[in-house]
Amino acid sequence: MNFKQLGKLFALSFATVSILAACGNNETATENEQPEKTQETQDVTKIKVAFAQAAKPITYVDENGNPAGYDVEAMMLVDEALEDYEFEFVPTTDEDLFIGVEQGKYQVGVKNAFYTEEREESFLFPQEFLGLSSAGLLLPADKLNIKNLSDFATSEMTLAPIAASSAQYTLVADYNEANPFNEVELEAGEEFNLDVVQWVNEGRADGAITIEALYTAQVLDEN
Repeated sequence: MNFKQLGKLFALSFATVSILAACGNNETATENEQPEKTQETQDVTKIKVAFAQAAKPITYVDENGNPAGYDVEAMMLVDEALEDYEFEFVPTTDEDLFIGVEQGKYQVGVKNAFYTEEREESFLFPQEFLGLSSAGLLLPADKLNIKNLSDFATSEMTLAPIAASSAQYTLVADYNEANPFNEVELEAGEEFNLDVVQWVNEGRADGAITIEALYTAQVLDEN
């Protein structure tokens, strides 16, 4: 199995009530959903930080049930630096993270999310991105002749479904818009964290779009 890089995408954390960027209250949140003062002291505000629980090595729950991943570790350092705040890390699904932050269930969300104009309408972004991710094509080892989406489309290969709200979906959709006579067949999936490695291994799809860090953790590190 091999990985063909398609481009670099900015990874970020985002918040409706952000301590990383400009602050603001979510108007749809109820009073009980706002940050709370801890019982130990009225000077410390507890912040619920949701993180995607199944995106190893970026954000995940380790074998001991603890929050883990390099984006989570970065947020833990932020927590240590802010004496007036206490972070409560809450593992959840990608879908719940987006909805929960937007509705005020969580004050901050941390995941391998990518900037889009649509998301900017709903979320506040930090002034500095947390990282840079490579997105690419996941292909069987015998498909070394496929170098990019154009080759993939010309070969009439099938792509694993991608959640329509995912930036990977936008990546392929943008290619299709720019290449109407050589489009990749793009199917909107229902699962945000579809196991695309399994799909390709089982032959359910000829290829998939994934993030290089996830490919490294699932394929290279396993070998």
